[in-house]
Amino acid sequence: MDISPQDAEIVRKSFLSFAADADRVSVDFYERLFETHPSLKELFGEDIMTQGRKLFDALATVIDNVDNLANMRGMLHDMGARHTNYGVRADMYDTVGAGLLGTIE
Repeated sequence: MDISPQDAEIVRKSFLSFAADADRVSVDFYERLFETHPSLKELFGEDIMTQGRKLFDALATVIDNVDNLANMRGMLHDMGARHTNYGVRADMYDTVGAGLLGTIE
């Protein structure tokens, strides 16, 4: 997937608009996710702050490479394999993605 330089800049600026408050945003995200989909809570450890930091680290890496996502293919494949081992199923990604977008809004 190619992204224009203008769109890449919009994505980066959007991320920066909420990344400074990453801890609060990640807590809000997980609270919202678990409220609407309580069964997903069992996939996560008790330490949501650590999980939230991992989420933001992954997002920052993707954002840093948004204009060359081909560089991310290996890392994203490995991340997907790890998440499969945690019990994540493909049908859960839309739910989590919608929750993240809703939180960011």
